[in-house]
Amino acid sequence: MRINETDKIFCVLDNRSNHENRFSIEDIKFVGEMVANAGIRHFYGATVTPDTAYNGIVKLASANLGRLNLEGELIATDDYDEAELFVTAHIERINRLAGR
Repeated sequence: MRINETDKIFCVLDNRSNHENRFSIEDIKFVGEMVANAGIRHFYGATVTPDTAYNGIVKLASANLGRLNLEGELIATDDYDEAELFVTAHIERINRLAGR
C-alpha cells in the first residue's frame, strides 16, 4: 500500500484453485485497520472462488468497511469475468465522478 498513490484500492483475488480460507474476524479487522491507516478511503474488491463460504467472509469484511468509514463494495463470485467487470465498473464510476 505504500506504493499506492491514491486513496483507492481496486482488486481481484483469484482463488479459483479453491485454497482453504482461515480468515477470522480479527484478521479482517486487522487488514481493514491497516488499509485505513495507510490512507485508503475507497476499497472495491472481488474474490473469485468456487467456495460459497466466502459469501460469509464478504459480509463480515463489508461490515468492517462501514466500521472504518471506508467507501467500497466487496463480492464473491465463481466467475472471473464477472469479477473483472465489477472492478472495472467501479474504476470507471470513480473516474467519472472525478471528471476523468
